[in-house]
Amino acid sequence: MKPVKRPLKPSDPEQALAEFASRGFLLVDSLPFAEAYSNGRSRDGYRQLVESCSSFVLEKINNDGIGWSDDVKVALAFKLNGQAVVGSFPDGIQLRTGQRLTLSEELISADGSGYTNPERLRAVFDVIPVGSD
Repeated sequence: MKPVKRPLKPSDPEQALAEFASRGFLLVDSLPFAEAYSNGRSRDGYRQLVESCSSFVLEKINNDGIGWSDDVKVALAFKLNGQAVVGSFPDGIQLRTGQRLTLSEELISADGSGYTNPERLRAVFDVIPVGSD
């Protein structure tokens, strides 16, 4: 496990995104628009919506302006969305570099609530917090 060099606790969302980018993180949303989904994510229509947006997602992550590490790590933040993304890419995601990212439910960083759990996220990215032994 690699320790995180410094805690990430910015209060400004723009600053947080800039800090993540400086650490090599890329945040990709599976839906290219905002929508109120309250209690709708468990329906087949939501899974179909995520699947119908999969070509858009592929186009964006294969943009020539994005460089990829040799050791790309993927985490899926939410349970139902993560399951929909995994189902939309049964063969994984092929990057323009030739790398194939295998997706599975083991990459879902959510706890029983369905929302992102920091401990689970650390486990997926194989990092330990500063000050841990």
